[in-house]
Formats: sequence, C-alpha cells, structure tokens
Amino acid sequence: MGCSSSKPDNKVSENKNASDANKQRELAEKKAILAKAAKGAGGGINSKPQSKPEEIKKPADNQAPAPAPVAPVAPAAPVAPAAPVAPAAPAAPAAPVNSAEPKGNNEPAAPVEPQGNSEPTAPAEPVKENEANNAPDNIENKPAES
Repeated sequence: MGCSSSKPDNKVSENKNASDANKQRELAEKKAILAKAAKGAGGGINSKPQSKPEEIKKPADNQAPAPAPVAPVAPAAPVAPAAPVAPAAPAAPAAPVNSAEPKGNNEPAAPVEPQGNSEPTAPAEPVKENEANNAPDNIENKPAES
C-alpha cells in the first residue's frame, strides 16, 4: 500500500476552521454593535435618540441577476421644424410701473402709505467699529485697568 497524503483532509479542516472563524468574527461585530446601541440608549434627558445599527449584509451567492433596464422608446414620426419667425419691431421704452397702480395708467402714482404702526420711529444710530458690542478689538494690546 502507498502512503496516503493528509493534504486533502487538511484543506477541508482549514476551510471549516476559516468558516467558523468568520462566523465568530461576525457574531463579535454584531455583539459590539448591540453593546454600543445599548450603552447609548441608557442616556439621560438630553441624550439624542439613537439610530438603528446597520446590519452587515452578505452578498447572496445564488441570487438571480437583475433585469436590464428598459430603454425609452423613440418617437415613431420625426417632428417637423417650426416655421421661421420674423424679427419683432423694437419696442418703445417702458415706463417704470408701480405695483400699487393698475397697469396702463400713465399718471404718477400716489405715495403708498405704510401699514401698521403709524408712529414714526427714530433712525438707528450707526455703530462705531471700536465700540461694537462694547468690547475692545484686541484685549492683549490694551493696558490693564487698575
């Protein structure tokens, strides 16, 4: 009898060990994701709602190929080109139109009264650059006050 090689047995056991290792790794990843989700869910009032952890999906080995997308159907008859349009005559310059007045009225528009509070308001005082927010521009270069 000849000496039998143990290589085929080793390959089968190596594949089985690799498969088991992959399963163990996937389980460990899922446990870690669940642990993070559980840890984050136990927060206080100010905690944000946790999103659902994503599951790792394996590609299906025996999945049917997706159907090819259907191309749009071209029109049966070609569209006739439009008739050429003669250039328009130059228009007269348009007068500014006030939206409060109806169109077509050439009289000057009356001033529009503001609605709401009729009391006049005082104009705002301009803000000087150095006095904005009552804060100095550069604190480091200012002498300390005693």
